[in-house]
Amino acid sequence: MVNVMLIQISFTWGSWNYRVDVEFEGDKYIRGNKSSPCWHCKQITRWISVLFEAPLCSTECTQAKWSEYAHALATSTQP
Repeated sequence: MVNVMLIQISFTWGSWNYRVDVEFEGDKYIRGNKSSPCWHCKQITRWISVLFEAPLCSTECTQAKWSEYAHALATSTQP
């Protein structure tokens, strides 16, 4: 069974309405040799997201970063 996540973001840019769907099969993690602050919440962790190549301590923090990524993609293209 594959764990698929779908994040939907809706926003308005000027007179344009956007909805962005980002679907992915989750993330893989490795345990690092040293502790670092989580990229999202700053809690100390040894877990590193393979896809983001950054320390992320939980699935909630990972999902928050995917939401930020989707929003950045959506807002990087102006109408």
